[in-house]
Amino acid sequence: MEKILLATLSNDAVERKTATAQIEQLSTQEGYCTRLLHFLSTKPSGAEHTKDIRQMASILFKNAVRQRWFKNQISTSERKMVQDNLLPTLT
Repeated sequence: MEKILLATLSNDAVERKTATAQIEQLSTQEGYCTRLLHFLSTKPSGAEHTKDIRQMASILFKNAVRQRWFKNQISTSERKMVQDNLLPTLT
């Protein structure tokens, strides 16, 4: 997923469009929000684009929660995982 997140920031329009389509597809799968939250909670490893990837993950996480949370499109188990890990991730 890291490569897909990085590709969404590409200067190449074709690569960016492909990555965006992959993100759209992943966003409907169970565990999507949890995987994005993992990128937010992981400390930078020194990779060149770590900050950019984390920023993209945070935007996608915010959008997914905003669009799906109140429509009950996020499973109970994933909601619990997000609720349990969100505050520790942000601190």
